Amino acid sequence: MDYIDTNVVLSLINPADSNHDIALRLTRESKEMAISMVTLLEMKSVMARTTSLREEEIEAYVQYMDRLGFELKRVDMDRVFQRAAEISFAIRMRTLDLLHLAACSETGADTLITLDQEFRIRRAEIKSIGIDVQ
Repeated sequence: MDYIDTNVVLSLINPADSNHDIALRLTRESKEMAISMVTLLEMKSVMARTTSLREEEIEAYVQYMDRLGFELKRVDMDRVFQRAAEISFAIRMRTLDLLHLAACSETGADTLITLDQEFRIRRAEIKSIGIDVQ
């Protein structure tokens, strides 16, 4: 299973995004795509800060995720926070990135699909916790 980072989701739903075609290719190659509440929170936050969309319009995008093939995997957020804390010294990244890695792990995904270069730079460290970065 692949865990889809928020930047891929946002690029996918915006045809004008410079990474739209890359996001299309990455998600077409994925057979099972998982997202988490971390993804949805970040998506709402980014869209609220960077667009003039109303709350109802942003919520409509969130509701559309399953039609794009993204499965919202419910995970225990206490476990996500605990896992993020555990890996914080092994993989020195921003808090939100650690939360994504922990959520990825908790969903049972073995691959993180992302456009974020920070994850790519730390690919070997992330591999040490059982997650491939693509």
